[in-house]
Amino acid sequence: MIWKYLKRVIKKIGISKIAYFSIFVLFGYILYFSQPYFITNLFSTNKSESNRLVNLIALLVSLMTIPFIDYFNNTFVQAVRKYSKQELWEVVTNKPFSYFSKHPVGKVQSYIKDVSFACRELEQSSLKIIIQMAVMIVLYTIMIGIENKLLGFLYLVFFSGYLAISVWMAKRNRKNISNSLKSASVVNEYMIDYYRNIETISSSNSEEYESNYMNSILSNEQKSYQHVQSITNQAAIIQQLIIVVLACLIAAVGQHVFGSNK
Repeated sequence: MIWKYLKRVIKKIGISKIAYFSIFVLFGYILYFSQPYFITNLFSTNKSESNRLVNLIALLVSLMTIPFIDYFNNTFVQAVRKYSKQELWEVVTNKPFSYFSKHPVGKVQSYIKDVSFACRELEQSSLKIIIQMAVMIVLYTIMIGIENKLLGFLYLVFFSGYLAISVWMAKRNRKNISNSLKSASVVNEYMIDYYRNIETISSSNSEEYESNYMNSILSNEQKSYQHVQSITNQAAIIQQLIIVVLACLIAAVGQHVFGSNK
């Protein structure tokens, strides 16, 4: 079901546009993560002036790649926003009358909003990150491997493990994120239903009850999002510790290898 929906959204955006954007992001990150190579050649004493000039220009261009990626990514994200909602709207408007009598307007609105949000998050958190990490791991493995094959191999193994742990943690937190979105949807649904029934609420003097109920669902939303963010922060700490251990191992092995060659 979800894949059919995503395929329809991709078709509306345009497969060629997505392909061009992906290629642009790929080459942008290749330039960005090649900065250590450009800097090394720029200050190398055995390089010609023309070679240094080329590396200087490449370095300056690489420094501008992230802003340009973000600039064009914004256009892509807004296209995802529009067509993901448009596709859902077409589905909803083709539903029979019984569907609208069973589902409150707040629930339908939240459904469209949340699915569109999930699509945008998928683009921002998956497509860009996958390309970025793939370029980073390949380029840095090659750069380190040129200096020393063992160090290059260690970097490849540990960074691959880091990515695997990141994916595993993201999967574990998926249910919590889903619950937080549901809690936000409940708040949105209640607000819409409250104003639709404002006359009934006023006539029955149930404002205090409604206020207490609103406080209750807001508290649930707060706890849900706080729990998700707490797990995200814990994962970030663990991932950073892995990076620190990786850096220490590479430094120790590098010191041993290069020290023994002197």
